[in-house]
Amino acid sequence: MAAIIGNLVPEDEYPHPLGPEPTFNESVYFNFFDRTRRTGGFVRLGNRANEGHAEMTVCLFLADGRVLFQYRRPPITGNDAFDAGGLRVEVLEPTHRLRTVYTGSVVELRDPTAMTDPASAFRENPHREIALDLVHEAVGPLYGHKDEGLAPDPTREFARAHYEQHTRA
Repeated sequence: MAAIIGNLVPEDEYPHPLGPEPTFNESVYFNFFDRTRRTGGFVRLGNRANEGHAEMTVCLFLADGRVLFQYRRPPITGNDAFDAGGLRVEVLEPTHRLRTVYTGSVVELRDPTAMTDPASAFRENPHREIALDLVHEAVGPLYGHKDEGLAPDPTREFARAHYEQHTRA
């Protein structure tokens, strides 16, 4: 288990009970880069169950300048897992090893600036199926802080209980 800096506990790696906030959002984000292949990217999955959907993003930057991209708002009804739209995040060992898996379609962009008009970019560029399976292993402590006992105003908060950790994928 990796060290923890702050008042987090290993169970914070898992989804938390769904709150009453209309804009409740619990999300996970991972970025990665392979220096040898000069390829990298990020994935994000945000559960917005009180709004009836998740927000799923996959973005891969290829060495030749192409970008593979997908964004969806798949339906969800709870905050029991990070698993929507083909993207799944698994906790293999809290604070030490997590896994991100994506299987699905992406749009292939030879000119990433095409995303200034997302509808056209998705319509006018080729789509392809990909499979991404990464295990993220801690190379440093988990650090962050969760608010306990506070009565936050959900309309004025941002990144509540945010934490980070450096990993190797």
